[in-house]
Parts: sequence; C-alpha cells; structure tokens
Amino acid sequence: MKKLRIKYALKTSVFVFLLFVSSFCGLSAKEFVFIHSPNDPDYYANLLKAALEAADGSHVLTDLPSEGGNPQNRTLRSMHSTDEVSYVTFTGHTPEREKDFHQIDIPLTRGLFGYRVFAILRENQPMFDNISALDDLISRTTMGSGSSWPDTDILENAGFRVLKGLHGNLWHMLARGRFNAYPRSVLEISAEVKRFADKLNADGLAPEQTIMLHYPFDVFFYVSKGDVEGAQILKQGLINLYKSGEFMELFNTNLLIREALQYVDKGDRKLYELPNPSLSDRVQKIDDVYWHKVNK
Repeated sequence: MKKLRIKYALKTSVFVFLLFVSSFCGLSAKEFVFIHSPNDPDYYANLLKAALEAADGSHVLTDLPSEGGNPQNRTLRSMHSTDEVSYVTFTGHTPEREKDFHQIDIPLTRGLFGYRVFAILRENQPMFDNISALDDLISRTTMGSGSSWPDTDILENAGFRVLKGLHGNLWHMLARGRFNAYPRSVLEISAEVKRFADKLNADGLAPEQTIMLHYPFDVFFYVSKGDVEGAQILKQGLINLYKSGEFMELFNTNLLIREALQYVDKGDRKLYELPNPSLSDRVQKIDDVYWHKVNK
C-alpha cells in the first residue's frame, strides 16, 4: 500500500528524493502544505491525508497550523503554490473564493455545515421555546456572525439583524448579552460551547434546544488558482475515496460527524430553511451522491 509521508518542515531532502525517484517511476510527486487553524477538527486533516493516499503518485503532506488561527480571508491570501508545492486549505464556499482560487468540487461534510444550531445564554431559552415561525425568529433575535463569513450575508439576506466580529470576540459578546443567538454548525456547536464556557468562565453558555436553521452550504478544499495539477490530484483522491467506500467510512465513524448527524436526523427541532443567494451554479450542479440526505 502506498504510504503518505507527513512532515512539519517545508523543505527536506526527503521531498527532493521523492522527486528524483518519481522521474524514473513515472509517478507525479507533489508536496501539499495544509494551512489551517490549530483548533480545527482533525476530520479535515484525516480526509486530506486519505485523499492524497488514494490519488495516483507519491505525495508529501506538510502540516502548517497558523498561529492563533488566521481569519479565513487572510489564510486564503497566504496561499501561493509552485510547481513542486501545493498550498491547500478548507473554507466555506463563496462565489469570490470559487473565482479567485481553485475549488475542489467535493463538499467535505456532505452539506452538514449548512445546518445551524444557536449558542445562547441558557437564561434566554424560554424566548426560543415560544418561537412558532421564521418571521417570529427574525423579529425577536439579533445574531452574531463573523465579519468575513459567507453565513453573515445569508443571515442578513433573510432579514436578521447581525452583529459582526472575530470568532473569539463573538463569544465574549454573546456572554455579555450583546446579541442573543450565535449560529454555529452542528459540527461545531457542542465542542465550541464547552471550550468557550470554560475559557470565559461563563457557565450560562449553552446550545439552544428547539430550533435549527438550514441553508445550502458547505466547506471545500481550495488551492491556488493556477495550481491545476494540485487540484486534479485532490479531486481524483476524493473521488477514489468515494468509489472505494473509504470516504463514507471516514464520515460515518468520525465522532464529530456522528454527533452532527444526531442533530440533523433526529427530527425533534423546528427547522427553518434560509435561501443562500451566493450559491453558485457550479455548486448547485454537484452530484447528489456527495450530499447528505436527511432522514425524515
């Protein structure tokens, strides 16, 4: 079985050796540098590693966590691929990112990232218990959302009042009652509430219990615009993972995904659908096989 070498320095003689060997073996060899936040779940790194192992050729994966966690736009601006090195990250889809970078058209969480549960102050739960319609929710709540996040445009387009800020600052704002709902994906809500409740010594932070938002949305791998080879390798690897069944095995056995599926498939929440006006034709044409079908 082909082994993927993972390293933590950008250049080593190992990679030079791989290039030398590949010239005789007829295999492509490329170094992939994975830029991400140190707080990101390991699901994405594991998926990237598996995709590179499933693609043709021998590739090297370098892990490059950003200090303090880069904002999404700054992370994207830091990517600069070369003939030998592909810089890759994952982030939520926008038409601008699709245009400015090379998007790998396989949704990484099968659309789960578009299902949102609110982080709230526990004392405000009765207000949400009495919500009976989307208009009711819009009129009673003020949302918190990231300054550069695609979600912010979706929420504002639906009519919500939105206070914007950096991710960490938004948790401070929620704890102080600056707004009353912070939509987080079903992949993020439980771990983040626990982490920030501990960090801020704010026992009152909790997941809201009765409501879930949904809009068509997911995160994708991105490489630099001109990095056609890197994009082809990643797409081939992800498709091969689907063909072998390994993608769904990684998906269904990941604890984070399994918890998210409990939120989505349990069916005990009021579900409000929001349009995503920024969803491109390209994403809408992605085959249904790559999207999760909710159990009714």
